[in-house]
Amino acid sequence: MKFHATATGYRFDGPYVRMDHHVPPSGSASDRGIFYGAPTYRGCLVEVLDDRYLDPTGRRHAVLQSTTALRLLDLRGPGAMAAGVDARIGKCDHEESQPWARYFYDDSAYGNVDGFAWFNSHTDDEAYAFLERAGNAYTIISDVPLDSEIAEVTRICNPLGIVVGPF
Repeated sequence: MKFHATATGYRFDGPYVRMDHHVPPSGSASDRGIFYGAPTYRGCLVEVLDDRYLDPTGRRHAVLQSTTALRLLDLRGPGAMAAGVDARIGKCDHEESQPWARYFYDDSAYGNVDGFAWFNSHTDDEAYAFLERAGNAYTIISDVPLDSEIAEVTRICNPLGIVVGPF
């Protein structure tokens, strides 16, 4: 799997993508872990695109349920302004959002957040990043290979102009 992700396993190397709070250099081991999710299947799918393509090979669709209350920094709409940024944080280059993620993680004024919520850059669906601080706060409801749901994946992706298949 890309970046060695698992259903509830935090990735401890990076930074690679939008809200990675790892301290560079890229690819080095860290005590900071992250995993990404979304409340809708479409939101999850667009978060794992490679440009306008989605290769389901080796990817999984996991449905999780939190087992405890999580403290998420809301960066959606007016939440972004209240946090000191604007809503572009979900749409800017990763090199711009990652320093903010590190800042939010390190600054106690934000209350030791367990993660972030924002609107994604592709479809404005909600997206989440969960930090290692959340610990083992999830139960796995289901965890299946993404290519076992290829008909549903294609149904969701086709209207968005996303090409699905192994490449």
